[in-house]
Amino acid sequence: MQYGNASDESQTFLSTVPYWTSIGACYLYPNGNVKKTEYSSVTKDLDYMSITNWKTGSGIFTGTSCATPVFASMLALVQEFFKFKCGRKLTNTELIDFINDNTHDLEDSGHDERTGHGIFILPPPEHINVKRYVKMDKIIELEIGSKKAKIDNKIIELDVAPKLEDNRTLVPIRFIAEALGCEVFWDNGRIIIQS
Repeated sequence: MQYGNASDESQTFLSTVPYWTSIGACYLYPNGNVKKTEYSSVTKDLDYMSITNWKTGSGIFTGTSCATPVFASMLALVQEFFKFKCGRKLTNTELIDFINDNTHDLEDSGHDERTGHGIFILPPPEHINVKRYVKMDKIIELEIGSKKAKIDNKIIELDVAPKLEDNRTLVPIRFIAEALGCEVFWDNGRIIIQS
């Protein structure tokens, strides 16, 4: 097997293993156009394309060595976004759905051997539909000092506002537990939350 860039044989067996992704290289031009490089791998196992001409402090970094780190860096940003928004990162299946939804064909529609599924482009954060990828039943929003809370954007009046005390955030546990469908009981000075 040849390990060069432009050969049809250049993809190793790893490109066929689950959880490995085969990345091709393309140029991003100043006018926004994207085109496959002449040295990028061409194979039926090619999954996605990524940018290879990346501007650094010492010039332009090019080559297939750049395409995969750029792709991986974008996925790291995606995972941090979901961790911040949802408290967890995407699973492999959810991440593949996100990638596919944000991949744009470069040549043939769908998958082709020259450009895979196309180029993965990060959408603006405000355009990401979080619920599309992370199945969340409830979104509860509380604000320190406010007696108004939101459950899935519906405003609810609280008995007591969340507050900061000794560098800790105190929230009304009964409200949160009941919002999540739990029952709250008092038993000899103990709180029992049952789902």
